[in-house]
Amino acid sequence: MTFSPPKAARLNQVQLLVIHQVLDSSAKYEIAYERLRGLVGAVDFVVSDLKGLSLSRNLAIRNAKTKYIIFSDDDNGYVDDLVQVCERSLKAYPGFQLLSFQIHDEKGFPFKEYSDVAHPFTLRSGLRLSSIEFLVDREFLIDHSVMFDEDFGLGALYPSCEQPIFLADLLRAGGQAQYLPIPFAYHPKENSGDDFYTELNALARVNMFRKVFGPRVGRLFAVIFALKKLRAVPSGFRAAFLKRMIVG
Repeated sequence: MTFSPPKAARLNQVQLLVIHQVLDSSAKYEIAYERLRGLVGAVDFVVSDLKGLSLSRNLAIRNAKTKYIIFSDDDNGYVDDLVQVCERSLKAYPGFQLLSFQIHDEKGFPFKEYSDVAHPFTLRSGLRLSSIEFLVDREFLIDHSVMFDEDFGLGALYPSCEQPIFLADLLRAGGQAQYLPIPFAYHPKENSGDDFYTELNALARVNMFRKVFGPRVGRLFAVIFALKKLRAVPSGFRAAFLKRMIVG
């Protein structure tokens, strides 16, 4: 199996939309924009002076011109047959508004633990969803006002957990979501979730559980998560972590 960064030949089969969050208004980027236009057949830019990953994703939803969209980070790539994977999967699951696949690392190993069996998503199984591993029906999102919660995600009040909330909102709006055990993207191996016990990341999980499952069931999920993860928390952080996860 071959994994590589998006090549110009393959990018000419898609429309590329770049959301550029510019925090330094004095910087000039036109040269970089023109260089990318020379490499890609169809590319548009949306420049924003606001910060936040979920805000950026929502700008992409509102400004894209295609029926389906894939969210990309600036450090991930895709399988060589990306377009064919999308086309075959949409044909096989025509009634689904979100199709999720697998991310692998640079060596071709799964980025996280995945099932070998295709299955529809539920609120619970969607807790581990990553935004760069799915294809979503943009028209459905617009028609049903499904957006990323801008209080969650990098650069926001709570720096994680935006994806399960997004999926929960899509399911509640009547959308269907399906997982497929098919390689789709690759991303450098990282340990970004290892700091789940820090204050803001713990609060992100507490509030995510409440939004996805409701106040009472969400509190139960938060307690279960805390007990399951407690051994992985450094001893000096355990009391504060438990307090955040149980009290909020």
